[in-house]
Amino acid sequence: MQMRARLIAKIKSIGSPPVTPDDPAICPVVSLDEFFQGNHDESSIGCNLADPHLGVGAFYEVLKAVRDRHDVGDVVVEITDLNEDSKDAWPFSDRVYIITSASQGEVDSWMRKLSPDEVAEGFPADVPVGFPPIPAGSKVFGVWWD
Repeated sequence: MQMRARLIAKIKSIGSPPVTPDDPAICPVVSLDEFFQGNHDESSIGCNLADPHLGVGAFYEVLKAVRDRHDVGDVVVEITDLNEDSKDAWPFSDRVYIITSASQGEVDSWMRKLSPDEVAEGFPADVPVGFPPIPAGSKVFGVWWD
């Protein structure tokens, strides 16, 4: 679980997530690789999807393919709960952000396999802690699972 410990330490160094989901504090973001490498906890993302869960690996593969597109600057994962109380649980996310010059329709199509509840341009509140620079001509789409 060394990767989990490193991830939690990084999250704490940039700003811990809210204590409760209703807390208006801004959550931090981490890279796809930091969130997914070593992660086998299906309850860490998309946990409310229909059974069977696609698997953490499927989320990682789809999001890496999006990140590797020529019209995408980055894909980052917002952390909403550290899950520190359980030594087996991975930090939790219900939202990823895609920095891209693509349209809403294109982003919707990229995310179809992951069945998000919402894909919306912009941020639901302020810019997350640790968010990468947004290049000129790009916008941000938040992809959210309830």
